[in-house]
Amino acid sequence: MPGSFVHRIDPILGSIGGVHLWWYGLSYAVGFLNIHWWVRKTNPTPGATAARFVFWYAFLRIFIDLFRDYPTHRFALGTGQTLNIVMALLGLVLLARSRLRRLGRLAGRTAWPAASTSIGKRHPGLNHSWIYPQIDTTPRPAP
Repeated sequence: MPGSFVHRIDPILGSIGGVHLWWYGLSYAVGFLNIHWWVRKTNPTPGATAARFVFWYAFLRIFIDLFRDYPTHRFALGTGQTLNIVMALLGLVLLARSRLRRLGRLAGRTAWPAASTSIGKRHPGLNHSWIYPQIDTTPRPAP
């Protein structure tokens, strides 16, 4: 593969009070806000937005990092490339889990124990554990 691509584009879009707005960061923010809006509108399954963010962020960075010069360590890949691949694989696992939840195949299972610790009538079958004990809400006597 040939050497790095060098361009003469100023990476700073503008500055406000000494804070720089970068083209790269702006494009990522606008892109991910659009994807976030679309996912929330089309797929309200808990975890779908986070799963897509993890996958697409890492997957797109794989191609961006092809144009960077990294010292290679594993399998002729730089550390950034290796982490991007691992993160993209994690995103695929989270996407599969989100899809299974939407299809109802993971009904009744919670991702984290904290998801089942709300107090009130919303969770009639609430089970407490040593990690999440029942909270004592009785008022303490005055001294």
